[in-house]
Amino acid sequence: MSLPRRIRTRLAGLSVALGLAAPAAAQLLASYPVVITNSQGTATPATSQQLVQFNPSLYSTYEAADLGNILFCADSACATPLNAWLESCAPGACGPTASTATVWVQLTSAIAANGSATIYIGFQATGTEFNGTTWGEAPQLSGTWGQYDNGAQVFTQYGGGNGLGTGWSALTTVNGTWTTTGGPLQQTSSAVGTLLGGPAALVESTSYAANASYVLETAFSYTTQTTPRAGLVAVGTPSGGDVYGYRFLGQQSNNGAGFLSFLNDLRAWVVNNTYTGSVATAYTMQVLDNAGTWSGNLYAGYGVTSTPLIGLAPTAYTAANNAGATTGYVGLSAAWYNGTHTIPNPATFQWFRMRSLPPAGVMPTASVIPLQGCNGIILTNSNATTATPVPYQQALTFYPTSYATIERADLGNIRYCADSTCQTPLYAWLGGCGGSGAGPCSPTAASATAWVKLQSAIPAGGTQTIYQCFLLTNVGFDGNYWGESVDIAAGQDNGANVFTYYNNGQTTTGLTAVNGTVGTAALANPYGAATNVISLTSLGTQPPYETVAWNNAAVVGDNFVLEGWVDRNSNSTVSAMLAARGANAATTTNYLLGVNWAKGGEATIALDAAGTLASAGTAAATWQWAYGVVTGSALTEAVYSFQPELGGVQASSTSVADTTLTSANQFIGIADTARPAKTAYFYQWRARVYFPSSTGGVADSTAPVAVTDLAAADIATSSAALSWTAPSDLNVPSVYPSISQYAIQYASYTAGVVWSTANAQVMIATSGVTAGTAQGAFITGLNANTTYYFYLWSQDPGLLWSPLSNGATTVTLASPINAATGAPISITASSVTVSWTALPATPQSSACEGYELDVSTTNFGSGTVYTSTTSNGVAFALAVAGLNTGTTMYFRVATLNWSGAPDYVYLSSANIQISPSIATLIMGLDANVQFSTVSVSSFVVTNAGNLPLTLVVSGSTITAGSPWVLSVSSAVEAPVLQGEFNATQPVSTSFATAITSAPVVSGALGGNYAGGQSGKALAPGASATMWFKFWAPTSTVAVNIPEVLQVVYRAVYP
Repeated sequence: MSLPRRIRTRLAGLSVALGLAAPAAAQLLASYPVVITNSQGTATPATSQQLVQFNPSLYSTYEAADLGNILFCADSACATPLNAWLESCAPGACGPTASTATVWVQLTSAIAANGSATIYIGFQATGTEFNGTTWGEAPQLSGTWGQYDNGAQVFTQYGGGNGLGTGWSALTTVNGTWTTTGGPLQQTSSAVGTLLGGPAALVESTSYAANASYVLETAFSYTTQTTPRAGLVAVGTPSGGDVYGYRFLGQQSNNGAGFLSFLNDLRAWVVNNTYTGSVATAYTMQVLDNAGTWSGNLYAGYGVTSTPLIGLAPTAYTAANNAGATTGYVGLSAAWYNGTHTIPNPATFQWFRMRSLPPAGVMPTASVIPLQGCNGIILTNSNATTATPVPYQQALTFYPTSYATIERADLGNIRYCADSTCQTPLYAWLGGCGGSGAGPCSPTAASATAWVKLQSAIPAGGTQTIYQCFLLTNVGFDGNYWGESVDIAAGQDNGANVFTYYNNGQTTTGLTAVNGTVGTAALANPYGAATNVISLTSLGTQPPYETVAWNNAAVVGDNFVLEGWVDRNSNSTVSAMLAARGANAATTTNYLLGVNWAKGGEATIALDAAGTLASAGTAAATWQWAYGVVTGSALTEAVYSFQPELGGVQASSTSVADTTLTSANQFIGIADTARPAKTAYFYQWRARVYFPSSTGGVADSTAPVAVTDLAAADIATSSAALSWTAPSDLNVPSVYPSISQYAIQYASYTAGVVWSTANAQVMIATSGVTAGTAQGAFITGLNANTTYYFYLWSQDPGLLWSPLSNGATTVTLASPINAATGAPISITASSVTVSWTALPATPQSSACEGYELDVSTTNFGSGTVYTSTTSNGVAFALAVAGLNTGTTMYFRVATLNWSGAPDYVYLSSANIQISPSIATLIMGLDANVQFSTVSVSSFVVTNAGNLPLTLVVSGSTITAGSPWVLSVSSAVEAPVLQGEFNATQPVSTSFATAITSAPVVSGALGGNYAGGQSGKALAPGASATMWFKFWAPTSTVAVNIPEVLQVVYRAVYP
């Protein structure tokens, strides 16, 4: 029985109704998280204004000249932009060179008590300008005053620019002379006022509870008034309703007239109690209403984030300063009071705003993290019963070459963090890079060692994940959370933040020498640079010969590791040592860690013994690390031929016991012993917490993200080409720094298939692939005419596999026909039929789903292609009709696979008809028209094609206005024209076939037009010669008029 064939189906007329489309996300060049942390015990308001400050110079690559291309958004793709207002920059104008930009962002959801939220700063194309709605700026920042001011979209109430915001239209003015000429709000009058409260501008469209919580702020400047005043106002009644006019916020002044001065002074706005005269750069004034208690500050310049120049102590509402009202209005005032009159004060207000009061008046912190991405690191505690101490210093080895494309030249943009967005950085110290003599740390270093201070315990037998994060490459070491050994580069050593005790050789502060002297000296380090070191010189004249420099503070705990990087300075008789003693031990009896020295009883870490390492028996290197562990009374030491951070090899290890080291408060020090007096040098020495079990190495906990655009193309009968985009191996998409391999699995069915890397048929090794670049693979060995399903995984250097990719489906081409069996079998003037040997019906991989015949006028270039198809997989011929005559045609036959894709075989071309050949005869008649004649010349027709053809002959007169019509017998106006193929002129009686307007097909010898030659089956390149016999019409009016007769030859194919 035959196997069932696959049934192909198509769905037509399917439609899907969708709701409103989601807004398109802004097209961003980059976006970075902004982590907002609320440190207070109450949540922020549902709608609040958040202060965000960032450093534009870090993002200069992405920024427009005026920062107009920035957006603040609720998500990293900026599908939900937030309204934000740029207040000021420093130093200088707002632009990519500024180091500080102050922005207010309107948050639309509360931040929980002691909680945090993440928003994003995004950068659009650098040609993008402020839009004045979701992103705007303070009015004085624009080239045209208020051009992009969107303060009304950000703050609860706002007065400012004349751009897309509300300008000053929200404020009602009373008393004095108020104008907005040029954009800012100005009070220009200095005449005596009629209201004790003085001139004011008040927002009267909305009232607020007297015990509400909000902040009022304004930026203002003033002229040369000796006693100028500008104020923020809260009043219980609108204009005209208060006999004292508008009330200033703050304490009641000492004149007793009910006039409330913001600053509670009668002199002027002052700076450090000194009148400043005119102020061109605006001060910013701020008052806070914290549930009915007012306080405030005056700041220099724009912004409210600097140290206040003058402050107002919290003052509760009273009946005198809120007119007894439970609700009221807010606004501005410009006046001063001399005890008798209120005098309007000329002042200029750039903007006025009202915003929510943050919890307890404390603004949540906002940290913009210039993050490229983070890689997870799994730390494993192999101790099944004990958690690691807190804090704990963890050594980590990483490989800079794997992340070279995202690293700063000195690795200064790395941070270690407790979370994948680096909201909680950890203290970490870069100790060294590469192998011995590898040089300073850089992205080309083969390896690097960092020490990270863990702030939480790794559970017994458990794990903890921290993250190695990469900031933008223009961000360097901060010397706080991320620093480096002073011996690599000066200025950013943060070892004191990481280790329990740390001395980097730069100072002797905190050290006390016993039986010798301690100082500093300059020596070259392994990186070839001069650096300060601690020098320790022994007396060498009397026992004990050891010289010790003790630190003056105890190291708490009796389990710690003591390490030092020391230099004998090529003096083979110097022994440099690390020391430890109990809190009550006599300083003249020093208990030193290390092997038993020749003196006996004293344990020392000896870097050499008579010029050689104690157990290695090899010459001592110049720089060496000593290492000791104190665990109660147990002492373990090890000597390294070079510092471990640079790949040093342990040369010796010895355990000793010293029962005197039992105190929980150890003192540590450095020592040397030599006779006569010698000096040892210490580059670094440090103490860190000791944990007796391994906490594992570094493991990558962040797998690459899944490929989402796997596609199959360029299919053939036994192969397919796959393509995809390299994914990211970091939590925040940035760079795919390295990958060990790709795995590809495919199948010709899906039911029951287990998609797993273990079942992958193709493994591709690679490395150093940049995220976003095109990747590809060519899969061979496939069956023809078969549907295949492909999936892919990628693996990073940590041997973590990505999730399964999207699926790519394709159908291989069916096997082609045998080209030798394909040929035209029937050609007419407008059609051709081509035949071939059909493929077998089974199996599927040997069969096809149909055929396609294509005929082209230009060998399938830009010309016309005629097509005919069949879904009959065992068909052996197809015809194409509607062809043009006189054109060389090219043929191809394709087998069709399940999806209808063709697999072509190209056949020989054929000229389906010779270009029309034309014979022209000129006949001239006199009055006697009764005659017949045989032509004395002939017309030769040649087959210029590549297939045999048969000539089709027709004729007519082409004389304009001629009454003649060619006929088979002579009659009135009906001449007869006969033709015959013959090599020589035939006799008159041999002509038999008339030429008329009706085409007549040439016959074989004895047939139509055949004489000694035939026009039938004329071989390619062969010719036939036609002679003509003419019979005049029986009568005609065309006398003495040349008649032109035309004979046309066309071809058909047998």
